[in-house]
Amino acid sequence: IVALRRPCSSHGVVVQANPGGCSRAAARVAAGREGADAMSGEAPLDRAHARMQSASDQDAGRLGFYERLADAELFLLLTQPPVGEAVEPEIFDLQEHSYVLVFDREDRLSEFTGQISPYVALSGRAVIAMLVDQKLGLGVNLDVAPSQMLLPPEAIGWLSQTLAQTAEE
Repeated sequence: IVALRRPCSSHGVVVQANPGGCSRAAARVAAGREGADAMSGEAPLDRAHARMQSASDQDAGRLGFYERLADAELFLLLTQPPVGEAVEPEIFDLQEHSYVLVFDREDRLSEFTGQISPYVALSGRAVIAMLVDQKLGLGVNLDVAPSQMLLPPEAIGWLSQTLAQTAEE
């Protein structure tokens, strides 16, 4: 279960995470490419993104990608290693909004930062749920994968509503 609370700073978001889900990139940087095609380095999220881009039915392609994003294990970049159960996501001011960054593989997170970086592993659904009330956007696989994209806070709100409707059905 993930719950958010705001610390004293204006941009900080503190996540209460399952202690078993917290770790550092150094501890688990993928030796292989888990969930990816070993030859191409393509991950399931990359394939879903490619299908979305080439779909003749844009709505079906987009929904398929967002369903895959929601179901994926995502690695949320943190400002510092977790202390107990509390973690604080790194927040980036880009364009008109602030964003947290997630990656679908640990090695992609490390490639983006260029160093060993703290993170927490959460489902895409958990990340979307924690962002919706915070008015933060989501950067996915920035600069490290063909599935890179920025989802502004408005898109996070839409995705949260769509996931809630899908869960009700």
